[in-house]
Amino acid sequence: MNRYVVWSAVIMMVSITAIGCCVTEMSADTAGAEISMVQNGSYAALMAGSPDDTVQWDFDDGSFAEGHSTGHTWQPGFYTVRAAVTSGNSTSYLEAHLGYYNSNPVTYGQCNAEYRYAVYNGPDPKLSVRDEQGRTVSWLTYDLDHRIVTGIPRESGTYSATLEGIRTINWTITVDDAPVMLHWVRFTSKVDDQVVTAENIRGSAADGVVRYSWVLSDLNGRLVSAFEGKIPSMAADPGVYILTLRSVSMTGSSAYSQMVNVPDPAPESGDSPSMGVYISAIMATVAFAAYLISGRIEALAVSGALGSIVMILVVIL
Repeated sequence: MNRYVVWSAVIMMVSITAIGCCVTEMSADTAGAEISMVQNGSYAALMAGSPDDTVQWDFDDGSFAEGHSTGHTWQPGFYTVRAAVTSGNSTSYLEAHLGYYNSNPVTYGQCNAEYRYAVYNGPDPKLSVRDEQGRTVSWLTYDLDHRIVTGIPRESGTYSATLEGIRTINWTITVDDAPVMLHWVRFTSKVDDQVVTAENIRGSAADGVVRYSWVLSDLNGRLVSAFEGKIPSMAADPGVYILTLRSVSMTGSSAYSQMVNVPDPAPESGDSPSMGVYISAIMATVAFAAYLISGRIEALAVSGALGSIVMILVVIL
């Protein structure tokens, strides 16, 4: 009989250890924090933190704001709204997504001005564009980050476009002559192993840019790092920053900024035991102590069973 009790105890103790190793700690900085959003068409009312917090907003279109509650109107597209909520000496980084799309394809454009058609057509749609002679042209691309067909036509004419995805969308674009428009530039920030960089850089000057100047600053505007070149690479400590690009061409300049979060590095496997490991060790010690004190093998089994129940409840909660 005791042999079965021993095996039961062993199985229960192994269960405690296995379950305990799966228990992980939750970051206190982001627990329960979120952006409250009420959208009505192209406009959304936003709220984050509490009235006593300092909240800085990035609307993902080059626009920024401050305050516990705010609102913004977007052009058609898909956006990542970012908020840095500072309470005392702690800053939390929050994100929320917003989409607003054109009901029909945009069929008109002007030379030297951005063409935009916001549409979701699956996770990786394929775009093809041809001119009046049937030749493939490359001035239009699909921006996956903002879910828009975008580009700057340099020549007037009529173009046929097809977007293949979860459905096939065919439309015609008529481009008229127009004077040179105001300069603009955009990018998507990226963090790779605590190095801030950028991708999907585009703008009105396109291939005519002669200088890219990047500045990384903290939320108070203090300079953290600077970089010259098209693709930035700037190391930064964990925290929330503002990344700004100024592009200069032969005909003018433009700037664009985006909030970027550099997270704490993920702990490497084996760096330190998780809380579950500590709990498992404690439960094993308690079970063995119960056996030594009582001198009864049944005490080990009972302790193991109780420990298993406790660990299961911890995982569920």
